[in-house]
Amino acid sequence: MKLIIHRGAQGIEGNCIEISTSTTRIILDAGLPLDDLGDSPRPRPRPGKALPAGLAPIVPGLFGPGPKVDAILLSHAHADHAGLLAFARKGIPILMSDGTRMMLKAASIFAGQPPLPQDQLRIVGHRERFVIGDLTITAFPVDHSTFDCLAFVIDGDEKRVVYSGDLRLHGRKPGMAKRLLAALKERPVDVLLMEGTNIISEGRGPTEVELEAELLDHIKSATRLVLASFSPLHVDRMVSFYKATRRAGRTLVVDLYGAFVLHLVNKRASIPRPGIRNGILVCYNAPASHDPAFAMASWSATTNISSGPGNVATWRRFMTCFSGSASTSKRFLPNPTASSSSFDRVCWTWISVVGSRLLGASTLTGMAICRSQSGGALNLL
Repeated sequence: MKLIIHRGAQGIEGNCIEISTSTTRIILDAGLPLDDLGDSPRPRPRPGKALPAGLAPIVPGLFGPGPKVDAILLSHAHADHAGLLAFARKGIPILMSDGTRMMLKAASIFAGQPPLPQDQLRIVGHRERFVIGDLTITAFPVDHSTFDCLAFVIDGDEKRVVYSGDLRLHGRKPGMAKRLLAALKERPVDVLLMEGTNIISEGRGPTEVELEAELLDHIKSATRLVLASFSPLHVDRMVSFYKATRRAGRTLVVDLYGAFVLHLVNKRASIPRPGIRNGILVCYNAPASHDPAFAMASWSATTNISSGPGNVATWRRFMTCFSGSASTSKRFLPNPTASSSSFDRVCWTWISVVGSRLLGASTLTGMAICRSQSGGALNLL
């Protein structure tokens, strides 16, 4: 067995690792570099365009001509692991968890990640064992800051390699790592490929449960609207905000990106789909003339929330989470007017372009949608 770390050993530069035998080649992740080049940002790949020079590692057969690659194994949906998958040669099977498939779908719609060719995707289950050539591979779920991540145990040529992907022990599912360690006791591991983002960090940071308690204190002490910005692919963080918000007596408001993620993970995460009864509203920006989704549902009373001074009692009802993604803002937010405040531009002027694409009559049933209006008013429908 031969192992080559093409990229990923020196920082968050886009993981790409090759494992091969005399008859089989597999690739572990095909990530996009997230660090900049000195003072200049790296160029970003665009669907249908050639990859900018130096953005992809030189791996024969993966992005260009060369020996056959039998499969790509994807650990999770973060761009530094999945960002270059769409540029891999056609026909290479891409294996991932079903949750990762969902997260990539959401990211391709809302965060500018290139969509993947669906005919190349292969879904593997938790603890599923499968064979690629003369390699036997077992997928194990691990906890990380996006949904449904995998580690891979790879056996071949009488050797065993473990690829952890990204993992953590301070999340909501620490038992996943413990079950992986227990499974590895059956035979020795020859090589461990493990992420080490915080390997030299001193002390211990808060667990996700401890963070939830901190969030509750902050939300309860706030006298007006509370805002939070993070990736909605971090479903466990959404759970923390949801639980803290409910305990604080407020209503959670998410953007359409977050609402779509919650729709995808319905019944698989400890947070319900958006809905009035569930205490989750959706911030959705669209002029009525461009809003076919709203024509499919009947809405009763509306509550106006002023974004200006005053009406403090109304503002205190809400806790708002939004993605804050630069690519999301550029691609989906309507152009702000000269009179729009930064509050309107960043927080409330949310997505109209893809509303009809994602929300049909069946999806809208029971959902509460917030829509930004001119002048800084927010209507809760």
